[in-house]
Amino acid sequence: MMDGVIAGQADIGCLCMAYQPGRFIITNALGLPLGIADARIGSLVLWELHQKYPSDEAFKPVKVLTMFVSAPSNIMSKKPIRTLDDVKGQNLRASGSAGDVLKAWAQYDRDADVGYAEALQKGVIQGLFSSLEVLKDFKYAESCRYVTMVDTSLYPFAVVMNMDSWNALPDDVKKVMDDLR
Repeated sequence: MMDGVIAGQADIGCLCMAYQPGRFIITNALGLPLGIADARIGSLVLWELHQKYPSDEAFKPVKVLTMFVSAPSNIMSKKPIRTLDDVKGQNLRASGSAGDVLKAWAQYDRDADVGYAEALQKGVIQGLFSSLEVLKDFKYAESCRYVTMVDTSLYPFAVVMNMDSWNALPDDVKKVMDDLR
């Protein structure tokens, strides 16, 4: 998405920064288990972090319209996980820094060849580590009957705009968009 916005294939795009480890060095820090309780607080922290360190090279070619985070991540699995011993040996999947947390807990598959739903159906993975809305949004509840609440890693997102498109906007429209943050 970021490359498409930079290239002008889209005027505006929303991207999950965790899907590109190493590209968004500063903002992806929110994927670490920092004890942030919810998406509202996490989003405010992410925006403040971006404001304090605007020199993050990854964002220089675009206009950042806003940033936000997902709800804290939890384990969704085919089998119940009640203890740390239960998670060992489970092949789970996550992206970005959340994957690093999983790696410390369990067998971990950052780069399964197929999408999560297909990987779950085929038994390539036994679960995932993400925010709970994906159970319904992506129908993972059909495969993952169990949830282990750990409320940790957040997934950071950014809404960015192509700089040429931004510069072509009248100042009053730019102000409205800036005020939406």
